[in-house]
Amino acid sequence: VGTSAAARCPLQPGEYVLLPRAWMLSWRRYLRDPKAPKPEPFDLHESPLMCAEHRKIMAPPNFASFMRGDSRTPLSVSGEAESEEVRGVFPCEILGADEYQELNEWYPASAVPTFRVENGSWRFVGKVPGCSCCRAGYSLSVAAAIQEDMVSRRRSNAF
Repeated sequence: VGTSAAARCPLQPGEYVLLPRAWMLSWRRYLRDPKAPKPEPFDLHESPLMCAEHRKIMAPPNFASFMRGDSRTPLSVSGEAESEEVRGVFPCEILGADEYQELNEWYPASAVPTFRVENGSWRFVGKVPGCSCCRAGYSLSVAAAIQEDMVSRRRSNAF
């Protein structure tokens, strides 16, 4: 997944990490108030960023729209509300390499969706590649059902 060099990618060249906004908000809440519930470590394989069929990263349409320059934020698609009504959309945040490295020192994750911007285009890099077969378009309820099924299978395989 990526954009052409002629596109208006809003990010400077470099490496970035994509994380669900809900997870980042929980983390920030915990940093401000240590009495707040500590979030579970980020698990890429149980996140809506994961293509369940191919076990690869799938870019949500709001992120892809932002990376094309069609949207000012990776939180929604072209100003539409942050909701499940736009298929596959879920708010996400983009962290620079330095910001993520600092977060990872406090809260290590085994794999995160990492992407690189070069020459006006972007592509997923890192331990888990991007899914070139699928496009985001699943609903959050479908993603939640897939995640629940994956967790259930892992638990049953653990015994």
